Amino acid sequence: MAGGGKRKSSKTGPSTPGRGLSPTEWQSRRTQRIRIGLVLGVVAVILLARMDWRGGFRASGDDMTRYHERWFEVAHVIDGDTIRVRQPDGGDPTTRVRFWGVDTPELARPPRVPEDEPFAQEAKARVEHWLADGRVKLVLQAHQTRDVFGRLLAYPHDSQGRCLGEMLLAEGLATAEDRFSHERIDHFRRLEEEARRKGLGIWSLRGD
Repeated sequence: MAGGGKRKSSKTGPSTPGRGLSPTEWQSRRTQRIRIGLVLGVVAVILLARMDWRGGFRASGDDMTRYHERWFEVAHVIDGDTIRVRQPDGGDPTTRVRFWGVDTPELARPPRVPEDEPFAQEAKARVEHWLADGRVKLVLQAHQTRDVFGRLLAYPHDSQGRCLGEMLLAEGLATAEDRFSHERIDHFRRLEEEARRKGLGIWSLRGD
């Protein structure tokens, strides 16, 4: 080259990965993004594990195969709308079953429920009576087999083929739980209304 000079580089400095950012600024932001990603990842893992523990990822088809239209031995009557049957469920030797579509008065569970609600003991006693032979048939709905606590949702039937939820409603020992859709919801509402009209059970205590 004339004059023996060297061609000057058009670059004025080292390139930076982020437009308009110094290497230090870019590295700081990159580290921040990594940290945020790690935190979100940990949160996701915790949430997924929590859902799985509650049965959130348990396949509905699996429950239908294992429980639907099948007879089980009753392990324990917890209250008027919840029982346990002798069928392993995950790490539990029994399965906790919540009755579809009915809600009975609460038994005492301090501090949340300091004392038995009216007719709570009566509802539990009736379920124990109906299941005195120790057998129960569970009928499930394919669209939802578990609640948010991982409990199996079912219509329980006694050895005579009677639906326990229907009998609880008919005797005024339960209200129709209609927050969640199920196939017998209209029938359950009619049973509740009939018991209310007759002033049975819990409806004998109310002016409505």
